[in-house]
Amino acid sequence: MSTFDFTGLNTADVVNPTEPLQGSWLHKYSCVAYATLDLTALNSTTNITLGTGTVGPTILNTTDIYKLLAIPADTLVQVVAIAVVTPAVGTAFTFSVYDSGGTNTFISAFDCTQAAGTTTLSVLGTGGILVAVNSGVFYSSANYIALKAATVTSVTAGPKVKIFALNSPFA
Repeated sequence: MSTFDFTGLNTADVVNPTEPLQGSWLHKYSCVAYATLDLTALNSTTNITLGTGTVGPTILNTTDIYKLLAIPADTLVQVVAIAVVTPAVGTAFTFSVYDSGGTNTFISAFDCTQAAGTTTLSVLGTGGILVAVNSGVFYSSANYIALKAATVTSVTAGPKVKIFALNSPFA
């Protein structure tokens, strides 16, 4: 298992082995934070070579973790969504969307081989999201939202996906 942390990067349009993260949290107003993860240059059998000074995966593996959105302290995350931009090519590729340590799983086993435009939303009150309050997850300390590769089977080209998080800061 490898963990790739893109939460501190804010320089490009997508997260991929050569161009890490776009998207950030607005700290004064409710907003939708987002990030795009592009793994289309990767497969599950052959390592690629990264350019000097770049950080990222070189092959697709089950249980790889991609940290994408930093959650500031005192933030309420109300809904999380994931959408296929470019489907994975292969037998199976799934992601789970969760926070650090997997305390709150927003979306389980999202199928990245689905057609472009396929979107799944976390549902308030399910997937570990505060069933009693039914209003999201409040983070009193900093955290992150990540994608974890759950299934990677005979993938010849990885997916490109976008995640979104509706949040409200309380600081």
